[in-house]
Amino acid sequence: MNRKSFRLGWAVAVLALATMACTCGLAQGLGQAQQGLQTARALSTEAVALATEVEESGLVETAQALATEVETGGLEATAAALATEASGGGGITFGSAPEDVPVIPDNSTFFGSEDVVSYMSSVSFADAVDFYKKEMPNNGWSEAPGSVETTGAAVLYFEKEGRKATVTISDAGGQTSVQVLIEK
Repeated sequence: MNRKSFRLGWAVAVLALATMACTCGLAQGLGQAQQGLQTARALSTEAVALATEVEESGLVETAQALATEVETGGLEATAAALATEASGGGGITFGSAPEDVPVIPDNSTFFGSEDVVSYMSSVSFADAVDFYKKEMPNNGWSEAPGSVETTGAAVLYFEKEGRKATVTISDAGGQTSVQVLIEK
């Protein structure tokens, strides 16, 4: 394999890894990052074969320039750092919850918007249910009919000023998963 084909393969592998890291949600942890790396390696092998076929088309020179930019630009190091951070338990936060929707302080892998709040917490399932039963009314929400609680899963309904909130809490094997959907 010549140097041009190798650089093209490397560029495709790094870009595939970066893309997978973003689309897989870094919050899924190092396991998926490692799986993504294996997929990137497979893609790299396929890219090298393709590069051999198109070597004379000028694509190789373009890929070389891209590979040089990737190697010197730190994209690989950034992707590795993000994967390490996600696996370290520090959690990743995107957005914020509406002001009147309570969030358990001990949370990780948080996503919040005007319509959705989703996160994992290390508090027990029972404590999470108790938290929402207490804190939603403390934030002006009234419990609505239809709430259901079972072993390891609960769906709680609340209303406030024409808005509806559905709080889904479940035991996720050592952590508690919380999703709040807000309808207007």
